[in-house]
Amino acid sequence: MHLSVLTHWETLTYFMKLPPLPKSRALLGARNVLFDCAVRSHLALPLSVMLGYLAEELQAPIPTIFLSRLQAAATQADTLEREAALSGARSGARGGFKNLLRRTSDWRMRAFVLRWMLFPSPEYLRSVQQIQPSRFLPFFYVDRCLKFLISRRS
Repeated sequence: MHLSVLTHWETLTYFMKLPPLPKSRALLGARNVLFDCAVRSHLALPLSVMLGYLAEELQAPIPTIFLSRLQAAATQADTLEREAALSGARSGARGGFKNLLRRTSDWRMRAFVLRWMLFPSPEYLRSVQQIQPSRFLPFFYVDRCLKFLISRRS
């Protein structure tokens, strides 16, 4: 699978469980290791969303410089990473297509969500949905569109 969530997740959770440390070179080094690990494992986008939520909504003491670096790295996420993040957001308690569309703030993001809802990338379907072989992809697109239209009617 493209997103190596399982192999790197343990490393990320280790750093999240660290007790608060005084500002020091060791802490800076730990932040850099966490940042590098998030970027290498293609987790910068979901980690930036999660840490941003913790900082804004729960007033968690997350350094703004670190969060800014992580958010900048998250903007470099490729299509597959963004689609995987949408899939994760959709599966949450407040997920669902309607809520995802309501939460978008601009037309470009809304267009991306709509395109993902109806026509996810072939890479996403192969790696996340595990649609194999490729000749079945057109049928999946038709099925996905029909399910979407049926769900809107009910």
